Amino acid sequence: MRRFSLLALRDFGVGKTALDEIVQMEASVLTSYFEKEAKKNGGIVSDIKPKCQSATANVIHSILFGFRLLF
Repeated sequence: MRRFSLLALRDFGVGKTALDEIVQMEASVLTSYFEKEAKKNGGIVSDIKPKCQSATANVIHSILFGFRLLF
């Protein structure tokens, strides 16, 4: 099971730099969203949970399908 899991994860890009780039891109999109919301609401960003969940889903979607969804 361990060998199969490692091979399956390598097929999806675990251990490669492309995976890092996907996560960094999504993190930059998320931080720019939080900056815009903070400027709009006087420095307060409320209810970040849905946006963090969307960012996580976008990373998984990018790995599986090759493109990200918009939120």
